[in-house]
Amino acid sequence: MGRFNTDRLESKVNNIKTANEQFEKININDIIDCSDNHFPLTKIEELAYDIAERGLDDNLVVGRCNKEVAEHYGVKEGQYLLISGHRRKTAIMYANEHIDNFNMQEIMCKIKPFNSVANAKYQLNMANLQSRRLTSSDLMRAFTELKNLLPDLEKEGMKISGRTRDFIAKTLNISSAQVGKMENVYNNAVDEVKTEVEQGTLSINAANVIARLDDNEQKDIINNYSETDRYDEAKKRVEEIRARKEAETTAEPDEPIEEEPDNVPNATPNITVATRNDVEKTVTVEKTVTVEKNTETENSMIWDNELVLKSVDYVFNKFSLNVSEETKNQLKGIEMMLKSMLKKTAEQAREFIGE
Repeated sequence: MGRFNTDRLESKVNNIKTANEQFEKININDIIDCSDNHFPLTKIEELAYDIAERGLDDNLVVGRCNKEVAEHYGVKEGQYLLISGHRRKTAIMYANEHIDNFNMQEIMCKIKPFNSVANAKYQLNMANLQSRRLTSSDLMRAFTELKNLLPDLEKEGMKISGRTRDFIAKTLNISSAQVGKMENVYNNAVDEVKTEVEQGTLSINAANVIARLDDNEQKDIINNYSETDRYDEAKKRVEEIRARKEAETTAEPDEPIEEEPDNVPNATPNITVATRNDVEKTVTVEKTVTVEKNTETENSMIWDNELVLKSVDYVFNKFSLNVSEETKNQLKGIEMMLKSMLKKTAEQAREFIGE
C-alpha cells in the first residue's frame, strides 16, 4: 500500500481554529480515555481506513484536568482527558499499528477547562449526545447521569430556567412526556427493570408501564414473561388496577364512615332551627345567638340572619384546624348545607310574621 500523507490529513483540522477557542496539537499517547464514556466503540477498523484515506474531519475534544478532576479519574493534574472522539482516537491508534506507512502521533485537539468533576461529566454527556444517535439505553443512561449531576451543577452556578423536566427534555432533545416516563422508571422501577433498560432489552415505554406496578409484580413480569410479552402483560395489569380503583370510587358504601377530627371535641355544631311555632325561640350555634320578635313594632321582626351565618363560619373555621383535607371537605359541605337551611328558615319566618 502506498504512503499516506499525514501532513495533508492534519491540515484539515488546522483550519478549524477560531479566535475564541483554544486548540493544541497533543501526542495521542498523552490523551487519556475517560472512564465515564459508556458508549460502545464500534466499526473501528472501518473508521481507521476512512481516516487514513480521507483524513480526520473533526477535532478531538479534550479537557485539561485540575486537581479535583485528576484525583477523581486517577490521572495527573494538567493531563488531558478525552471528552469527545473516543472512536476516532481508537481508530487512529489502530491505523498507526495496522495500516502500512500511516503514522499520526500528534492530533489537533480542542481544549476545554474542567472546573469540577460534575462539569467534566456534564461536558462528556453533552458531547456524546451531540455526536451519535441514541438508543433507549443510551437515553436512560444520559437522563440518569444528568439528573444526578444537576444539583452539583446548580451549586456551581449553572442557571436552570423553568421546570427541571423541561430543561432535561431540551438538553436531550426529546419531549417532556418522554422525560416523564424516564422519571417514573428512575423513581419507581425495581433494579431488574432498570438493568433490562440499560442492556437494551427493554424499551423505555415498556419499562414505564411496568414501573406502575408494585415491586413483586414488576419482578414477576421480568422473570416470567418474554421480551415481546412484557409490555402487553404490564399494560393489562395496570388497566385492571385502574378499573378496580374506579369501581371502588363510584361504589356507594352501605354505611358511610365519616372521619372524626383528631383532638377536637364534638365537631357537629349545636343548631336549633327555627320553625313557625318557635320563631321566638333560641337558635344556638357554638355561642348562643338569640332571634326574637320585636314587641314594640307589630309588623317587624329582628331576624339577625347575618349574625347566625357569622357564627356558623366561626364554628367551622375552628373545627377545620388540625384535621385532614378529607375532613375539611366534609365540614365544608355541612357548612354550606346549614347556611342554606338558615337562609331558608329566615325567609319562612319573614313570610310567617308578614314582614
